[in-house]
Amino acid sequence: MSPQGVKLDEDTILDAARRCFARKGVHGTTMSEIAAQAGVSRTTLYRSYAGRDHVALALLQREIARFRAELERRAAAACSIEELVVSGATLVAQAWADGTFPEIDLTIEGAGPGRPGVPERIVKMPTEVITPHVVRIAELDRTEARRVSEWIVRNVLTYLLVPSADVNLRSPASIRRFIRRFVLPAVGQRVGS
Repeated sequence: MSPQGVKLDEDTILDAARRCFARKGVHGTTMSEIAAQAGVSRTTLYRSYAGRDHVALALLQREIARFRAELERRAAAACSIEELVVSGATLVAQAWADGTFPEIDLTIEGAGPGRPGVPERIVKMPTEVITPHVVRIAELDRTEARRVSEWIVRNVLTYLLVPSADVNLRSPASIRRFIRRFVLPAVGQRVGS
């Protein structure tokens, strides 16, 4: 157990919480289980986190920051829209399949059409990350690049949430075929209009 007064290593706690959440879900996990998994006392854990939901939020924020940094790295390395989408889509699919993001209730009180909630933020963050790279690659103005970026993000998320036999997001070759057939012609029309 962690002695009193010793600052907890946040990653140790969040890694422990992630393992617990993976086994039992956020709502099925107790602070006692997180503390035991992290090797600290419950009291010590409560000194840093008010409760399980605060631990889940801290974990989600950490994973989003890591995901965003990797998406930014991949987007900066892309030299074409095709490469940008393949790289980003495979990252999203990998994060989803690997359980990078803990189980969270996506229904936030007050969220809905026209009222920002988790679903809107899921679209907004990757759109913000890839937009400057769409400006750079496709030579679009920022407004049009944001529209194209959001369209790309919404399409990738749709295929992730509602899988299709037409594209396997775990396969870069499958994504590349799909992009060449559907995405690039649509983006090309946006660029040419």
